[in-house]
Amino acid sequence: MVTLGTYIAGTVASAFSWNFLSIALFRTITGLGVGGEYSAINSAIDELIPARVRAESFFMLIEIFLCSFISN
Repeated sequence: MVTLGTYIAGTVASAFSWNFLSIALFRTITGLGVGGEYSAINSAIDELIPARVRAESFFMLIEIFLCSFISN
C-alpha cells in the first residue's frame, strides 16, 4: 500500500507541477512508487500463479513495463 500511495502522490503532484524542476522531482517520486510496485507484483506472481504458467506471466509483466517505458 505504501508503494501505491507513493505512485498516486507522485502522479497527482505531477499534474500540478509549475516548472521543469518540480515535474522532475514529482516524476522521480512516481518512479519510486512504480519500482516498489514492480517488486510487489513479482512476489504476487510467485505466490499466486501456478508454476506451469509462471514464465509466461513474468514475460507478460516485462512486456507491459517495457511498453510503458517506451511510451513515456
